[in-house]
Amino acid sequence: MNERVTLYIATHKKGLKYFGKSKKCHDLDSLMKYGGSGKYWLRYLNKHGKDITMEILGTYPKEEVKEIALKFSKDNNIVESKEWANLKDEDGLEGGWKKGMTTVYDNIEKRNRQVTVDEYNKYKDVRYIHINRFREISDETRTKISERVKGEGNPMYNKNHTDETKKVISQKNKGKPSPTKGKPMSEETKQKLRVPKSEEHKQKLRGPKSEEHIRKLRLIAKDPKRNAKILQTRRENGNDKVSEETKKKLSVSAKNRPKVICPHCGKEGDKANMIRWHYDNCKNKGQ
Repeated sequence: MNERVTLYIATHKKGLKYFGKSKKCHDLDSLMKYGGSGKYWLRYLNKHGKDITMEILGTYPKEEVKEIALKFSKDNNIVESKEWANLKDEDGLEGGWKKGMTTVYDNIEKRNRQVTVDEYNKYKDVRYIHINRFREISDETRTKISERVKGEGNPMYNKNHTDETKKVISQKNKGKPSPTKGKPMSEETKQKLRVPKSEEHKQKLRGPKSEEHIRKLRLIAKDPKRNAKILQTRRENGNDKVSEETKKKLSVSAKNRPKVICPHCGKEGDKANMIRWHYDNCKNKGQ
């Protein structure tokens, strides 16, 4: 028995239409339950409700449906027209987004189609343009996305990459130039960076760290792998030894540190040492 495919048009009460196909549903009742597929169409139904009507264009043998579906897609311009929710021409055969595939606009065939990611990367900006480039995200949508992925909504909330994952990411990025390499900074961005920080922001930066933050900083500082890596990098760059000039600067800085006097014994010294050995820890305290 030859496989048959039903072509249909789903219309939402707000006017948006979707041209699709089904290999299992061949009557109006089953198509109404099905509702249609398509990435943008399903998002639209999820937002505005499944208040739709169905129209069956016909049921055709699998061998004939491709020509009929593509002709309807071209005649009605279902990809470019705002009246339709289709992101690619319907051919009556392919369905869904396949793993390893991505949807692009083909400058030669002048239509949206699915290609492998490798093929897209090979001919990117020459033949293919990713469909996401044509989408404009409103400020309201950007704010909603930002709020949704904050705190516990972030997939990486309270999680850390394993060492194995870090190595994989590192290997993938090795040899790749920075995304901003060779791209001049816009004047708008420069102006934003020039704006001085508010006093509130400065106070937050200067303010006391939480106990958890301090604990993490101490663990990082004591990490032998981290320290060994820093030392290795310094040796490779010839920076593992402190120059005489730097030693002089450190000496001058240490001599100019403000001095404090212990209230119990009257000794004078720099603040860090005095807090450690004097004040509440002074031997003469209470005498």
